[in-house]
Amino acid sequence: MGSSDVVGHPLIHLGFAYELNSNEVAMEALALAATCYDLNTFTDPKLAPPLPPPSAFTPAPSSSPLELLELLHNDPRFAQSPFLHPGEGNIPHILSSPTLSPALREYQSAFIIPTNQKSIPLTIADLTKTAAQLLLSTAGKDGEGKYDFFVAHLLTTAWAVRSVITKVPVGMVDSLVRSHWLFVCIVYVAQQRPKIETWVSGGAGKEWDELYRLALAHRGERPEGVEVADTHYLKGSFASTPPTNLPTDVLWGSGANVTGIRKAVG
Repeated sequence: MGSSDVVGHPLIHLGFAYELNSNEVAMEALALAATCYDLNTFTDPKLAPPLPPPSAFTPAPSSSPLELLELLHNDPRFAQSPFLHPGEGNIPHILSSPTLSPALREYQSAFIIPTNQKSIPLTIADLTKTAAQLLLSTAGKDGEGKYDFFVAHLLTTAWAVRSVITKVPVGMVDSLVRSHWLFVCIVYVAQQRPKIETWVSGGAGKEWDELYRLALAHRGERPEGVEVADTHYLKGSFASTPPTNLPTDVLWGSGANVTGIRKAVG
């Protein structure tokens, strides 16, 4: 499926289509998915190349996306990356590389996705939290105090998975989640595998209440209201909130207060 190509926009648009109940946005999502299929060679079982023979660097199977990304960060096969700068333009080279592409396939396959449908929300929660942690780790790394634009799309695509997961046939759940995970790995490599900082959770509800307050109140050197008017700022904030179609207590803890963000996005 092409839902994770072009920085995840086909999947993001599909999530918005369900959220807004919009036929027009749904058509945009389908058009993007029909024309963005570079990842099909990885996600379609009929097209996917065989996994390389196991090596000393082959990651052990894990249900923790953060654990696998830490292994990817330290994987010497990616240490000699030919990319001088991070960016979306690195993705075609990653997919066509005879060394990086098979290595990514190993990480794609190493992610354990539960067959029990009741456990899927926990997996999606882990992917969402990992994306948020990775995004927070990129703050100011560009020298201008900004967050990584492409890494932000990992958070919005995670939100999109949460939005559409109950709409797809049961047989497609694994493919959808694994496609998103592959997208996470590709973006992480394309952005030159930034170090993921430790993020310690606070008390139930308190940490998120404080983050929401700071997100809406902090403006740095910008005029009042600039951040709230920025669509990517809003999408990133909205993607961090519990969806309406999955258990809130499973995803973020029963104490999470999302009122402020909900009001900000209208």
